Amino acid sequence: FLMSVRSTLVTAISIPTSVLITFIGLGTLGYSLNLFTLSALTIAIGRVVDDSIVVIENINRHLAYGEPKKKAVLRAVREVSGAITAATITTVAVFLPIALVSGLVGELFRPFSVTFTIALVASLFVSLTIIPVLAYWFLKTPEQLEFESAEAAAAHEKAIREAEEEKERKTWLQR
Repeated sequence: FLMSVRSTLVTAISIPTSVLITFIGLGTLGYSLNLFTLSALTIAIGRVVDDSIVVIENINRHLAYGEPKKKAVLRAVREVSGAITAATITTVAVFLPIALVSGLVGELFRPFSVTFTIALVASLFVSLTIIPVLAYWFLKTPEQLEFESAEAAAAHEKAIREAEEEKERKTWLQR
């Protein structure tokens, strides 16, 4: 996505949006910004942008296959939504129980745990809702040719998809 300014800008929006949602959640729960909440935000930023990168890369892949923009966005998000959700829930399952610890340790680490959890859930929300909409608005689609029949259009789309998939398999990373 770094080779495209549009993709990079769409992805870059996920960080401030997720952080803003996290700040709203912290304010609602009565937490202030302190060393623990800011540390949790710092650690969560990598995962925050990761979800959006996965979504935008898959959308770009489907657009490269020659699919119409709406179809490409919907298919791409549907393909990766389960994986992104599972990864987020797994990470939340590690940090959320820290909020349940009692005593002095619980008082110290509860803001960290809650902040991290809110940031990851916000990231999941942003990557599955806002990023696809922005991708639909801002990403360019390959040129669409006019065809006389739906069969000809489907055959052309299939040929483009096969060529792109073959190109993907030829890279050293794919091998």
